[in-house]
Amino acid sequence: MHNNYLTLPVLLMMVSNHYPMLTGHPHSWLLVALILIIGGAVRHLLNRHEAGDSFKQLAWTFPVAGVGVIVAMIMTAPVERDYGSEPGD
Repeated sequence: MHNNYLTLPVLLMMVSNHYPMLTGHPHSWLLVALILIIGGAVRHLLNRHEAGDSFKQLAWTFPVAGVGVIVAMIMTAPVERDYGSEPGD
């Protein structure tokens, strides 16, 4: 069972070259760490639910994955730059 925790993050990493927001980001190592944490939490939820555990026991996975997604969205949000002004204006 332990091998399937990395399935979702590894699939995303395999196609990440098609998404420059992941590979071209200055903190891409941090994005990879977030993807591993989010994917592991989601996979743990799926594994434990299939094993018959109640969602009450797995409630911690929702905030962990949610915070990870929010941080990743903030990190990869487009930054508006003003290219029309001269430096020092």
